[in-house]
Amino acid sequence: MEEARIFVKFLRLVQEKFKDEHDVDFYAVRLGITPDELTRIIWETSESTLPEWLDIMEKSEECNKTVR
Repeated sequence: MEEARIFVKFLRLVQEKFKDEHDVDFYAVRLGITPDELTRIIWETSESTLPEWLDIMEKSEECNKTVR
């Protein structure tokens, strides 16, 4: 259960910072865990990597701009 909470916090953080922060270390420090632990949690929860999530956020933002 704790990993699910960390993942949700990660998603919120990446939504706020994806334009400027692309390093797993940044997100791990903010979440109070190691980069390896965050990488594992992201993968085990979503079967995606941090770069893939950053790409998802970028594409989502582009779609939102197009729809508006």
